[in-house]
Amino acid sequence: MTKKEMKQSLRNAVLTATPDVLGEILAVQNDSSVVEFKKESNPKSHIISFRMASCAIAAALMLFVGIFFMVQPTVDSIVSIDVNPSIELSVDPQDTVVNCRALNEDAVNVLDGMDLNRMDLGTATNLIIEAMLQEGYLSADSPENTILISVANDDAEKVQRLQSKVTSSVDATLKQNHTKATILQQSDPVTDDVKSFAKDNNISVGKADFVKKIAEKDQNLNSSDLAAMSIKELASLVDIKLISAALLQRKSIQKFQRNLILLIRMATTT
Repeated sequence: MTKKEMKQSLRNAVLTATPDVLGEILAVQNDSSVVEFKKESNPKSHIISFRMASCAIAAALMLFVGIFFMVQPTVDSIVSIDVNPSIELSVDPQDTVVNCRALNEDAVNVLDGMDLNRMDLGTATNLIIEAMLQEGYLSADSPENTILISVANDDAEKVQRLQSKVTSSVDATLKQNHTKATILQQSDPVTDDVKSFAKDNNISVGKADFVKKIAEKDQNLNSSDLAAMSIKELASLVDIKLISAALLQRKSIQKFQRNLILLIRMATTT
């Protein structure tokens, strides 16, 4: 047998030994009984997971809101200090300044570079009066220095205590600088009308209240014009118009160097 004949013989033997199963394979693929494996989902597990996620989100939100309100300072009183600079201090129940507002350009000059937040009210008052002296809004050479101190709080006892605290701080700072001044005090509740007037005229609610009361006693006076005046000018106007007896009630008088410090509470009625 030649080599060529041997190759042909082996080829025929292999073809004969290999079964023809193509038809069977195709038949199996077309058989509708073929099973597909799929992961079966459980609807209840989705509901439980959603509820757990919702509870977790709600708990996190409540925690965030609670922390937010815990760290927010509580404003208990509003203390205004006016000369011509108009400064408003928000104070918490511990007499700590939580916010300080400069309400006109003069006040911006006074507070330039100062951070009074988280400072005791008495200390903050000292620094404000010191700065007013340095900037020339109060002068040791002037006999007409006038300072208006206003405290807004519904608790009359607390108002009196804060007025005393601020006045004592002002008194001490003036003495250290050999300066004399008239101090006016008022403590009437702040109305929405006063707040609106203060905002419109860029002045403190204390000065706004003071101005409104003066204007109410003399209809010839314009409130907006009064708002532009300094506390010294307003005090002089009260004397000139002879309305002090009707407008002001003197609460106490004490010696301060050679001058009198007039501690005056604005009366709500004539």
